[in-house]
Amino acid sequence: MLNPELEKYLQECKSKNITFDLIEKSLLTSKYPTEIIDQARNWYNQPSTPLFVLPIQNTTPIQTVYTNNEQQLKEPSLRPKLFIIFLLLLLPVFLIASFYAIATEKIKLPYPEIQQRISAVYYSLPIVPKTPEMVIAQAIVAHQKILKNSFDLSLSMSGLPSETSSLLGSSNNIDLSFKGFVDYSQSKNPKFNLSFFLGKDLNIEVRKKDANVYIQVPKIPPTLYLTFGLEPEKFKPLLANWVSFDTTPLETEASKKIDEIKLQEKTKSQKTGEDNFSKLFKEKVLPLLRMTSEELEGKPVYKIRFKPTAGELDSLVEGIKEASNTKAITAPELSLKTGYKLPKTSEYIKNLEVLIYIGRKDSYIYRSDVSLSLDYSSLYSSPVGMTPVPVISGPTSPVAIVGVLKLSDFGVDVPIDTPSQSLTQEEFYQKFLELQPGGLLGNLLSMPATPSAK
Repeated sequence: MLNPELEKYLQECKSKNITFDLIEKSLLTSKYPTEIIDQARNWYNQPSTPLFVLPIQNTTPIQTVYTNNEQQLKEPSLRPKLFIIFLLLLLPVFLIASFYAIATEKIKLPYPEIQQRISAVYYSLPIVPKTPEMVIAQAIVAHQKILKNSFDLSLSMSGLPSETSSLLGSSNNIDLSFKGFVDYSQSKNPKFNLSFFLGKDLNIEVRKKDANVYIQVPKIPPTLYLTFGLEPEKFKPLLANWVSFDTTPLETEASKKIDEIKLQEKTKSQKTGEDNFSKLFKEKVLPLLRMTSEELEGKPVYKIRFKPTAGELDSLVEGIKEASNTKAITAPELSLKTGYKLPKTSEYIKNLEVLIYIGRKDSYIYRSDVSLSLDYSSLYSSPVGMTPVPVISGPTSPVAIVGVLKLSDFGVDVPIDTPSQSLTQEEFYQKFLELQPGGLLGNLLSMPATPSAK
């Protein structure tokens, strides 16, 4: 008969569905007699097992055998768990690698906007080194979310010929100012408040917060009065009026169809052009950018500087022509037809420098400066009819140009005041005709012709 301890061991093995062949090997290893093993087999294979007590001296090996068998049962169940743990550890590594590849454009997504946002998130991480490419990418994403802001654009030019500046009643220097607020929250009904100044004598005001656009011209240069034969004391009160223009579109089936076509305007050729310019920017512009951290009116900003050499500027312009598929006449063709050698861009655009100030915290562009000088002496050796700037009649000294753009009020509502009273287009033109019969060119048409030389 079986020892109670052996019988208990066999019962536990039977509950775990361990075959008796495996149990027999364990019993032989534990040096159980053959007759005891036969009794154990008979007991193990019976549907019911009576309890009989037999003296067995060696019990420790039974525990060892049972432990070994239990380990063998547990090992297969651990494998799926280990595999799952491995996947859980591998998944973050895969996600991080994919995130990096997409952010750095090693993997190109079919949706550029999504790729730009992923890049912006990646480059915003504190552990990622800040580069001009990263800062510009973040600025693009930041401004895509902004639908309203104020701007202040100023442009100054010096060294212009006297005949050009005299039209505006100024000296050889011209100052231009264009400032205001724009709101594109409603794409089909934008709002804006614009003020344009050219020198001290030309001022144009524009307002729009609904379907009507209001325009006022408080000042025009005195030379324009003389040019068109107008009397300032008569026309200044008329120009002080606001004139309204109704911009409400006519709703037709054709206009609705146009809106549908606009959604499909992005053709394959346009996509190719965008890819070409993106490649050009990375290859010819990014390597030339230099970035420093500075303060701008109390704000921490990144200052990005672009100042190409003459050779770099010529290479960039040639790249732009190729990217835009410009079919302009080439220098050899022009030389063969006219004998005129087309100058390089660096021969008439000199000292080009571009500065961009981008907020370190919000990635907004707060300011951009552009400065350069134009030397037209090389261009005025061209044949008749090829003058690049008709308003300038002859060779001059280099013209210095400086432009500054400031942006502010990002996402802020700025009130737009429209006039309470205004003239319609028809009313304004009727009053104008009352003061100037024959219209704007009435005096010019009535002037006697210059007698021909005999």
